[in-house]
Amino acid sequence: MQSARLYHLDVNTFLTDVLRELPTLLPKDTDALRSLLPDHWANSHPLHLHASRNQELQAATARRRRTHAKRRAAMAVR
Repeated sequence: MQSARLYHLDVNTFLTDVLRELPTLLPKDTDALRSLLPDHWANSHPLHLHASRNQELQAATARRRRTHAKRRAAMAVR
């Protein structure tokens, strides 16, 4: 689930699709199994990506950068 979140996927849709596909695959069919990994699945199902998650990540990155800049400024004053 964390990998699905990392790739900004709708986790419920991703897991539902993967769990439906798994019983139909042969264990030795590595290409088919690989297609169920979140990064490959995201490429083949672009409608199930969360745009808002992207915005959340960008906001979190901006907050971290501001915090780091404040720490660096405080260290430079010492």
